[in-house]
Amino acid sequence: MQKFGIFIKTNKFYWTKNRTIYSIFFFCLFIIIVNQKFLKIETDLIIGIFGGSIAILAFVTLFWGIFGMANPDSLKGTIEGFITFKKYIIEVGNETFELKNIKKIEIANEDYYGKKNLRNKGAFNSTLSNGVKNHLKITFLSKAQKTYNFQLLNSNDFQNVRKELIEYCKSGKITFENICKVLGEETKKEKDELKSELSK
Repeated sequence: MQKFGIFIKTNKFYWTKNRTIYSIFFFCLFIIIVNQKFLKIETDLIIGIFGGSIAILAFVTLFWGIFGMANPDSLKGTIEGFITFKKYIIEVGNETFELKNIKKIEIANEDYYGKKNLRNKGAFNSTLSNGVKNHLKITFLSKAQKTYNFQLLNSNDFQNVRKELIEYCKSGKITFENICKVLGEETKKEKDELKSELSK
């Protein structure tokens, strides 16, 4: 049975490649400038040590740029529990939501593990995604709402819950447009085939 890990983002400080590289660079540069302007202690020695550190950092940065991008960076949070889609219920962690009590289901699943993103200028973090920029939003008949972020490991994992999503669509819980997007049905032929499945 297909399960999707629930992603809980934390405010904990993480040493990313960007933060590590820029922190070391500016620290070394700061020491060199302070020594030249104020301390003037063994200037050549200080420049040799910290200038050399900057040069080593440049090689490390180049190494990361070539070999260190093969895997996504560490998660800035944790995976706690799973989302499971079943015919008449949705299980989220330790909670169980019956379909009859749900008014609307919205799913965004454009992100997946290993998805390649564009690199910003001056950025050294991995260009590969952790696949956690997805969310499930449930609106209940009581008008209460709950939103959960989740991890998608493969771009087509929602095909494994196709039957369940079709049942949700038949029940009017999720729109046809949303289910097409979630399942990756883009062409007219694919959408017509999905409509045929919904009519059965």
